Amino acid sequence: MEAVEDLERRFETKHIGRQKKEKFPTGIKPIDAFLRGGLISGELMVISGGPSSGKTALAISCALRNAVERNRPASYYSLDLSAIELVRRFIANGANLKYLKLLKGNFAEADFPLLTDQASKLANSRVCLAETPGISLVELWAMVQKQKLRFNTQAVFIDPINLLGEGQKPGIEANLKRLKEMAVELQVAVIALCHLPKEVADSLDSEEINFQDPLSARFRGDCDLFAFLSRPYPAKTGVERLNLSIYHGRKGFLGQASLNYDASTGRIASLKVPLHTPLSQ
Repeated sequence: MEAVEDLERRFETKHIGRQKKEKFPTGIKPIDAFLRGGLISGELMVISGGPSSGKTALAISCALRNAVERNRPASYYSLDLSAIELVRRFIANGANLKYLKLLKGNFAEADFPLLTDQASKLANSRVCLAETPGISLVELWAMVQKQKLRFNTQAVFIDPINLLGEGQKPGIEANLKRLKEMAVELQVAVIALCHLPKEVADSLDSEEINFQDPLSARFRGDCDLFAFLSRPYPAKTGVERLNLSIYHGRKGFLGQASLNYDASTGRIASLKVPLHTPLSQ
């Protein structure tokens, strides 16, 4: 019986591999400019940063702009947020409503049309939101494979990879290697978020990442793109700036860009497009 199931899985993944490679625009102009339109199926992108640096907000913005606005199928697996909190963040971001309003229920009358419209769009979109605490990589792979075969999922968001297989402690390097294998075999774009300790994030923020040091070597071998987010002047209200540095897994530094970030709603928008040469594909 196991041999039959293994044969079926191999047939399914071969069928997936023969499908035409598709591009998945992130919806963030600086990133898409570097990639000439977006991530290609089979690629792995790591979005890293320190605590509260805007990683989840950036990932949700990418998922929303594709699944809701462009009707592209995507899956978002959260390992540290509950399903209801994840839905609240998606609605707050899409409707440009303050997250605390959703959390406390303090709505003005004018907010209801925005809230109901965005909730309806999210419900009818092709995004799968999953609360997956403690999920193993094997379980994640099986879920992604089902989503790919059933809905032709183009992108998979994992938030964060630090908690993937919690309790087994496989390490970030091992997780990235397997995620890259999953991206290639299932022909999906994988966007993995990685929490960095504050002291590590501060050291990376002070200078360009040296791809020869031990920390950078953890990402160089398996990820196609490495994005580092820093938040120079955190603010509780109002729009602030995020710095985005983008690196290619083998070629190194590609460039930097600034993003507008509204922490109260979680919305991210391009402030300045990069001046560096886009990545040729």
